[in-house]
Amino acid sequence: MKIFIDMDGTIARFYEADDCLERMYEPGFFKGLKPYKKAIKMIDKLHDKGYDIYILSACIETASCRIEKNIWLNQYLPYIPDNHRLFIPCDISKANYVKFMGYADDRVNILIDDYSKNLFDWDSVFGKHGIAIKAINEINNKKNTYKGCIKVN
Repeated sequence: MKIFIDMDGTIARFYEADDCLERMYEPGFFKGLKPYKKAIKMIDKLHDKGYDIYILSACIETASCRIEKNIWLNQYLPYIPDNHRLFIPCDISKANYVKFMGYADDRVNILIDDYSKNLFDWDSVFGKHGIAIKAINEINNKKNTYKGCIKVN
C-alpha cells in the first residue's frame, strides 16, 4: 500500500494566506505557509507505523515553488525522502502521473487531497486498487461533492 498526500490545502495552510492565488507567485510564499498540525501528526503516525508515504503536489512554474516546497517539507516532514516528493505540473492528472510513471502499487494506492477533481480522477484511474480521501479545510466541501472525508483544520 502506498499513501500519496497533497500539500497545498491538505497539509499546508494554503488558503489561509491573504490573496493566496496572487501571492503564490511571489518568492517566499510556499516556504512561509503554516502547517495543519492535525495532518502533520497523522503523517507522523503513519510514518511511525511503516507506511510508504509520498508527497504528491502540483507545482506552478516559478523558480522558487519546488525549492520552497522542499524547504517546507524539510521543516515539517524531514523524514520524507527526496524520491518520495513528487512535484508535478498543475495541468497533469495526479492519478495518471502516479500510474504511468510507475509509482503505483499493484495492491492499494491511497490519495489524500483537498481538491475533488483529483479524487474523482483517482477513483477513475485506480478503481478497486485506489482509495481517495478528501481533506476538509477552511474553504472546501461546501457542496459535499466527495464521499470520504477527513478534517485537517
